[in-house]
Amino acid sequence: MKFKKFAALTKKLGRCEIINLQKENLQFLNNGYVYYPMHDLQPIDNETLYALIDVEKEKRDNFSITHITEEVLINVSDTDSTEEPLLRARLIIKFQESSDIVQPVFTKYGLFYYCPNWLAPFDGESYELFLRYCSDNRGGFPYIAVKTGMFVLGFVALQNLNTHMNMFAGNGKEDLQTLCSMIEVTK
Repeated sequence: MKFKKFAALTKKLGRCEIINLQKENLQFLNNGYVYYPMHDLQPIDNETLYALIDVEKEKRDNFSITHITEEVLINVSDTDSTEEPLLRARLIIKFQESSDIVQPVFTKYGLFYYCPNWLAPFDGESYELFLRYCSDNRGGFPYIAVKTGMFVLGFVALQNLNTHMNMFAGNGKEDLQTLCSMIEVTK
């Protein structure tokens, strides 16, 4: 796995959660899109995180760090009864104005997406993507488990394409809504 790629994405986003699950003896870093496992390290504090991802002292006031010690909503174990192979749409959407790329994904909750560059921390590994579902008080949500064989390398968040349509304003929002409808119908 490429921690430098996780660090670059996290630094660009300006936020990170340090998740220390003592019951499972696991530690993750989460930048809002990628849960990256931190194996065999002492508990990470703010200063260690700043050093790991190379945040300069003058930029630390604009960098958000949250510590989480209670259970997280996703299942972080290697197995999950909801796990199924990830079914991706046979297209990738690239926006001309921003060069952003998104990959649509079919789930039981509707059409979601992720950005393929969110998988960059797992470059160099032979991996497969699996869809998992988590239940919460809002009804649940899907997420991706990145696995090599039977072992989890990390997790990637999925975003609901229909409810996050506003982020595409000015980038062909109407065309994207039409395309999403067409994808749902041809699924």
